Amino acid sequence: MGRFYWFLLFLASAIATHAAYVLYYPGYNFDSKLEAAVGPDSRNKMLMLTPAQVARLFPAYATSDIVAMCRYDLTNGPMQIAAKLPRGYWTFSIFTVKGRQVYSLTDAQAGENSFTVDLLQAPDIIAQLKGALDEGGEAEAINDVGWKVETPDARGIAVIWVPVADPIFRPTTLAAVQSTTCEPSKKK
Repeated sequence: MGRFYWFLLFLASAIATHAAYVLYYPGYNFDSKLEAAVGPDSRNKMLMLTPAQVARLFPAYATSDIVAMCRYDLTNGPMQIAAKLPRGYWTFSIFTVKGRQVYSLTDAQAGENSFTVDLLQAPDIIAQLKGALDEGGEAEAINDVGWKVETPDARGIAVIWVPVADPIFRPTTLAAVQSTTCEPSKKK
């Protein structure tokens, strides 16, 4: 009978270990891949990824595509991402540090090629219960031409992807995407 209980103990331990690996390792692996590819000093600024970095971090994208990425950290306050992209297809996506997509915007949804996104950490349930949210609520979400995105985590990445079908358009497309900024928000 003792062996049976030891077997159950080992089985429960194996299940707990497997669950911990499945739940926590993918996010850790994603964040460590990002840091290895772009370096530890890449937070809160827009980076243009090289074709090798694109192949390593985003294997579904073609290496001829233009990819800009901002590793944001909201612990010191909100961030603002401002872009003026070329005409044509593009996507803007925000992911948590664990790789879960929080927000996505395409050229068709935006209706124009320039946009501003205010990125801030969503208030936790306690702050919501205490009434710490602003008085304006959702009406305050759109200032000028832009969006407000609340993310559940303080850290993550914002990615702009512009496919380039013809190499002749790459220099002008690259110049347009390079003007994208990711910096602390100036709004208080």
